[in-house]
Amino acid sequence: MAVCRLVNIHRHRDPRVTIAPALTTAINGLQISAYRADVAARNIANVNTPEYRAEVPFRGAANSAGNSTALAAKTGIDTQSIGSSGVSIAGEFTDLIRAETAFKASAALVRVADDLSKRLIDVVG
Repeated sequence: MAVCRLVNIHRHRDPRVTIAPALTTAINGLQISAYRADVAARNIANVNTPEYRAEVPFRGAANSAGNSTALAAKTGIDTQSIGSSGVSIAGEFTDLIRAETAFKASAALVRVADDLSKRLIDVVG
């Protein structure tokens, strides 16, 4: 039954219209992931800079201290902040890994959309 619904959806929709939102989502994901990686890299680079305060990528996002607390609970690794910057190296590297994973997922979505577009062009001719 799910297959029938999928087929019916595709009969009533123009495939070109459904690829655009997927690409928009993927591009937004790439931009957000790059920004998160940039913030984590700046925090790591400035860990010993006097009067530097750790940046948080987005309002409402979990800060590095929250990430490091969760990491410490799981691994037993001491993730105390370094110096007065409030930067947790373990938390920032965790954020970098998350950003990398999200970036790879968004890039894979772009590749799939590209492949679908090529196949559609081949079919339509």
